[in-house]
Amino acid sequence: MSRKITFRQSLIATVVASALGAVMMPGNALASEADVLKKIEALQAAIDAQNAEIAALKAQVKAKPAAAPVAATTDGKVAKKSDWEWYGLIDMGVESNDDGTARRTIMQSFSSRIGWRGHREFANGLTGVMQVETKIAPDDVANSKLFASRNSYIGLQGGWGTVAGGTYDTPFKLLKANVALLEGNADTMEHIIHGKANAAIGANFHTRPTNSFMYWSPKFSDIQVRLAYSPDENKDTYTGATLGSKRIFLSSAIEYNNGTWNLGAATDKKGDPITLGKDITAVKFIAGMKLANMTFGGAYSKVDNDAGKKANNWMIAAKYDMNPFILKANYGVAGEASSNAKDGGKIIGLEADYVLDKQTFVYLYYANYSGDSLAKGFKFDAGENGYKTLKAGDDASVIGLAIQYKF
Repeated sequence: MSRKITFRQSLIATVVASALGAVMMPGNALASEADVLKKIEALQAAIDAQNAEIAALKAQVKAKPAAAPVAATTDGKVAKKSDWEWYGLIDMGVESNDDGTARRTIMQSFSSRIGWRGHREFANGLTGVMQVETKIAPDDVANSKLFASRNSYIGLQGGWGTVAGGTYDTPFKLLKANVALLEGNADTMEHIIHGKANAAIGANFHTRPTNSFMYWSPKFSDIQVRLAYSPDENKDTYTGATLGSKRIFLSSAIEYNNGTWNLGAATDKKGDPITLGKDITAVKFIAGMKLANMTFGGAYSKVDNDAGKKANNWMIAAKYDMNPFILKANYGVAGEASSNAKDGGKIIGLEADYVLDKQTFVYLYYANYSGDSLAKGFKFDAGENGYKTLKAGDDASVIGLAIQYKF
């Protein structure tokens, strides 16, 4: 090994050589300066080699393999080129209900489902997306459905948003953040805001239409837009009583949600595909906030059957999280279909949850419907085991204990 001789090394060598020569061999010449320098270099080289070996061992212990490069989806989340997953929800309980005529104790399943969804990435930021979701009723095989009975679609996604076709909840129905807080038959939004309690109008906006074309925008400044349209593809195949369930529709919603505050508006129009002369319409507004362990929300809707019947509906909701317990409540009023019609109603819903983990909780719920004197019969029907009695003027109530597990 070749080394550069420093002035300090040369000076040391000279002193050492002189000392050795004077002490050990006083009669001879002083030890050679060059020999001492060689010994110093040899010792230094050995020290350097040991230090290098120690550094290499330390580096080997600390070293980690480099992470493989991954692709990013259009929303910035890391994703594989192609992937899919199973998912689902089982929500079941024991319920006692009273429709004003009969009282029953039943096993109930609330929107239990299973499905799979996936995506496949293409060039230029384009991603293919799909989902197949099916209703299941673990307590009653007869109420389970064939594949794709719930939200199912295929579509394309990019920086401009998502376009898809299939069967899916309307944007009107999906506008519910911080308002639809309760589970099962205690949820007031389904019956009040979505028009099911307005029996005199005969409108139901809690729908999941088939044959739908959909567009969902990406979020811009916490704002998202959703659109859905279903054409009259069966126009020549139905008349009369089946007309109401086969209307073409156009639904839209816009929502601002920054995680703390949310505001939204939605419309839904169901048109007569034969004459296009009568349109059942609804407008909806929601607002809510989520602050620390408290959540509050409110909603308003106006439904119109284009035949002289209109109703204004509203509700409020709240949730208080005391981990592992959560308390929830809502209250809603279905307006009269016309002045002094006395056909409106009120619903109160209460719920207490005990959270077992992030995916599972047990809950106790209660709901009561109180109708005006001329209100048509009402039924709680969020569960698959619904009762059929609909007697004018009767009130209805439910109480139950259930468990929900998401996977």
